[in-house]
This record gives sequence, structure tokens and C-alpha cells, in this order.
Amino acid sequence: MISLCIHPFDFIQNEKDICHQLLIIENKKMLYSFLKDMASGGVYKEYFEIYDENNKKLKNGDYLDFVLSLLYLDINNKKNINALIKFLKSSCSDMLHEVTQDISIKIQEIFNLLRLESPVDIISNIDFTEDDYFKLANLSIVEDDQSILERIHTYIKVSYELRKIKIFIFYNLYSLLDNDDIEKLLRSCSYFDIKIINIEPNNIENHCFSNKKILDKDICLLE
Repeated sequence: MISLCIHPFDFIQNEKDICHQLLIIENKKMLYSFLKDMASGGVYKEYFEIYDENNKKLKNGDYLDFVLSLLYLDINNKKNINALIKFLKSSCSDMLHEVTQDISIKIQEIFNLLRLESPVDIISNIDFTEDDYFKLANLSIVEDDQSILERIHTYIKVSYELRKIKIFIFYNLYSLLDNDDIEKLLRSCSYFDIKIINIEPNNIENHCFSNKKILDKDICLLE
């Protein structure tokens, strides 16, 4: 079982005990540093650390997903697409092997015609692979015209299905969602044992999170 540490909130919990968290950072310099760390995937300042049961540090990207902007949620990010391709390669390996062979034959046939028309002798080293097929296919995950809340739901669902991410760290959910929306989001995530951690720049008095911690302007921790 993994454990999550969030510095400097004095937050250390194993995955089973983590609940939906609201973290307030009122100190602007600390907030900027925190957001920069989120943008780097938690490697800039290492405010976020993941450990296994043997206290071995793990790669954040395998367990955490950082969302800095609700307006630019990218369901078709590189990690999701790579995970999708990996899944399809595994589940459809026989079909893909047959398809790549057929495509290689077709390419060879076309080359033979080109060679006849070429004014000079030419050769070709045709090595069409499954990776080449996916490059040609240019796969993308369908994105419907949805509300902000629905887009967040979809983003979480896709990232969970493809990468098994169960801890999502957002910045400023309250900028675009109200308490009712966030409560719906937390409730649906709890059903799949997915945890939401939300970072806010200002204190939220009325909130629906299980727990709240505040780093005030003097970087003192309040609970």
C-alpha cells in the first residue's frame, strides 16, 4: 500500500486513509512555489512524495495527476494516449500483427510499382510495425461538448480507466464550480475510491471536503 506525503502541510497518510482534502495556501510566494511544483509533476520542490510499504520512493506520475487549469483539461494528453495504445497492443495483439503484415505487403506492392517508374535503381527497407500503425491512426479519445463539471468527471474517469490514477490534485476548483458541483464530484469519486485534493489561494469557509488545512500568510499551519 502506498503512502502520500504533502509538504509543508504535515500530511502523511496511506492510500486507504486518504480523504478528500482542501488545502489553503495564503502566502503568495509559497503558492507560486507550490504551483510550480505541481506543474513539474512534483519534482521541482518535492512537495509531493509517494512511498511504498517498504518506504521506497515511487514515481509521482504513476499515482498522482496534477490539474493546474480547469479550462485546459486535456483528456488526450500524452500519458492517457500512451496508456490507451499499451492497452490496445496487449488486448488486440493478434489482430494488430495481422494488420501490420497486410499493410507491409501493400507498401511493398506500391514500392514495386514505383521502382518500375524510377529513372534510377532504388531499394526499400520496409519495416512497418504496430507503433507505425498507431502513428498513422492518430488515435484520440472522444470529447463531447460538456459542462466544466462533466469535463472534470470525464477526465478523472478516463485517467482512472487507462492509468489507474486514484489521487487527483486540482488547483482552484472553486474558481469555476460551486459547492453543489464539488459535492457531486466528490461523491462520484468516492464511489470508485478516488481521492480529490484541492489547492486554493484563499480560505473557503463553507466547503464540502472531508478535511481542510491552511498555510497562512506567515506560513503557519492551521487545521
